[in-house]
Amino acid sequence: MAEDCAFTGEFFVPGQTSRRIRDDADARYRFAAPFVAGKKVLEVACGTGYGTDRMKQAGAASILAMDISEDALSYARAHFQSPGVVFRQGDIAHMDFSEQFDAAVCFETIEHTPHYREALVNLHRALKPGGVLLLSTPNRIMTSPSASRITDPIPNPYHTQEFVPSEMREFLVEAGFSPSALQLFGQRQQYYFSSRILRFLYKRFRDPDHRMSPDFRPLQAGLLPRDFLFVARKG
Repeated sequence: MAEDCAFTGEFFVPGQTSRRIRDDADARYRFAAPFVAGKKVLEVACGTGYGTDRMKQAGAASILAMDISEDALSYARAHFQSPGVVFRQGDIAHMDFSEQFDAAVCFETIEHTPHYREALVNLHRALKPGGVLLLSTPNRIMTSPSASRITDPIPNPYHTQEFVPSEMREFLVEAGFSPSALQLFGQRQQYYFSSRILRFLYKRFRDPDHRMSPDFRPLQAGLLPRDFLFVARKG
């Protein structure tokens, strides 16, 4: 039922999630606002449609919002349906459109599919020439510090892998995005300690995942983002 979309820990459900998750989600769509105003937008993994609504309010001309979960889409249609917004079931690794978009938004999604290379190619294909992709994902060194490689096991049971910015940059270029037009931003930027004891103490007493700013900003020297975001353009 539309009212019965329970929070599982992996997508934002209004009224059911923590303040940190809500603030992080708000920051992503606040960042997206100037990129989607007046544009034809594709949103991949729209979840419950909260961010879709934020982008529509920011002036997006139209939005095709996709998610793999029919429960989430049912909630989205019940709460956030509006003119110019279409909610459709779909899988990021198997998208096939006859139309192209000015902008694509893919927040906290690419880490959920082992077919991330195919997904990035699909996102590139879905954009018009000059179109922009906004893609955010957790920074593995911060969220899974025991995983030094992309193939190493990670603790989050919902993620098939996690990335560091240099890996994602390589995969975006491989998918066809212009390397000279890639811009990198970070959320919840904080210190990183190679010592597990120091990491524990820093998290325990400084609580950077909550106290550092959720806003996406250019990377600051000496700090690492908990989540990072690439702005990528189709050449």
